[in-house]
This record gives sequence, C-alpha cells and structure tokens, in this order.
Amino acid sequence: MEITGGVGGLCKLIKHYYSDVETKFKAELPKFPVILLIDNDKGANPVFGAIVGITKKRKPTGKEEFIHVTRNLYVVPTPRGLNVDSTKIEDFFQSTTREEKLSGKSFNLSDKPQEFDNTKHYGKAAFARDVVAKNASTLDFSGFDEILDRLVAVIADYASKHPTASVPGMRFNEREKLE
Repeated sequence: MEITGGVGGLCKLIKHYYSDVETKFKAELPKFPVILLIDNDKGANPVFGAIVGITKKRKPTGKEEFIHVTRNLYVVPTPRGLNVDSTKIEDFFQSTTREEKLSGKSFNLSDKPQEFDNTKHYGKAAFARDVVAKNASTLDFSGFDEILDRLVAVIADYASKHPTASVPGMRFNEREKLE
C-alpha cells in the first residue's frame, strides 16, 4: 500500500484503501472499523484533502468527532480545546511526561529546522520510543479520555450502520472495553 509514514503515508493509505475496498476486492464487510488517529494541526489538511478527493464529501474542518471515509475506514482527529486551533497527540500527555529529559536533551515538537537543535532536543520518534513506550506502565494517560471517547463513538457508529459486522455479544458503548 506504499505506506511510508507521516501524512503522505496516511494519504496513500486512504487513497489505496478506498480504491481497493470499493473496486478491487469483493469480500464480506469487516467486523471492526479501521481507525486512523491523526494530529489536528496543519498536517491534517492533506489528509482531509485526500478524504475529499476520493469520497467527494465536503472537506472536514477538524472539529468533527470522527470522519467516516468508506466502508469500515474512519479518521479521528485529535480533539481541539476551547480557543485551540490545533492539537497533536503529544499534547494529551501530562506536562511532566513531555518535560522528560533524554541524555540531557529536551523534547521539541517543532517542525521548523531553525527551532530544532539535535544537540539540545529530541523529537517525536524518541519521545514515543524512549519516553512513552519504556514508561507506559507508570504514565498517567488520563489526558486521553476525550480521544478514547471518540474511538468508542467510531465503534458505535460502525456497529449501528452494520449490525451484522460486529461480534455477537460484544457491546461497544462502554469506553472500558477499550481501556
């Protein structure tokens, strides 16, 4: 599917998923939705554009709880707060987690080369691998409640549209099923 990572990879995934599922493969409806969680910042615009380009739906604003793309494919943008124009997944971690030092370096999310110094900063990949993954059992993930609520909403939406696709006996209206 030519997934290489980042926004470009997500756009390719959406394009290929749509064309493959809608035109090439004839199969039973999948039991569960596929959910792409994206940062809700300027990088979301190409993803929103890819959705419009293939579905001909109106362009998402980023304020949606989720966007149904096709069949079982959904896009969930990170929630925006009051007077907040953009959010990234890292915004939902506690400040103490984001302030964690790695070999004396500070976490820096900037995508501007002039604001990122490799001798002073580490980026998203190191944050995910060396801070979050290594300390997951002790981190406070309470900041992710609204994101989890959106995932539950997607599962409920998919189950309501395709009741025969969901696994019998499973209830998707409780967030505890995801936690």
